[in-house]
Amino acid sequence: MRKQRLTNEERLRLLKLADKKNVLFKRKRTLYNRIYRKGFIFKAAWIVRSLYIILFIAVALLFNKATYIKKEIVVDKQVESYKTVSGYGTFENTTLILKTNAGKYTSNFTDFDVPDLHTNDTVRVEHNVFGKPIYLTNPGWNWKYSIDSDFKLYCIMLFITVISLFFNDGLDRFTSKILWVTLTTAVITILLFFIL
Repeated sequence: MRKQRLTNEERLRLLKLADKKNVLFKRKRTLYNRIYRKGFIFKAAWIVRSLYIILFIAVALLFNKATYIKKEIVVDKQVESYKTVSGYGTFENTTLILKTNAGKYTSNFTDFDVPDLHTNDTVRVEHNVFGKPIYLTNPGWNWKYSIDSDFKLYCIMLFITVISLFFNDGLDRFTSKILWVTLTTAVITILLFFIL
């Protein structure tokens, strides 16, 4: 059986009804979001996310600025070498894993010779503003050897933080979950960097 075609008056009435529902839903969303954005989770998430972004920029700008040098004694040294072949040629990569009485450091060498270090030798470790080790050095060395810093976790967290800035609608069922997850992981990441 065929459906009856809508008349122009019925079509106009349905369009007006849909417009009215749309206006009412937008009004509801605006009123709800005014209340939602005054809540704890929304404010805390904005504060922590803003703090994370500011700290990330500060760390990126100041990370390689050395502030003090600490003398440490070599406990163990390992050297791992491997070759990489590409269209541009063969490259030899060497990784120095150095364990001292104060920590464990990894340094990658592509075009430099690995420093001659033995057990019980003294090595100077330069630290930055945040107390993180950044260079291995010694008097008489021609170079400062940079210590590897793994920033993958912090960059992933920055990406998640920036994406979460677009979730502001309290009526969206994922917003509160995303804000909680971002808030928690941002706090943990900040603590990991500044405490460990």
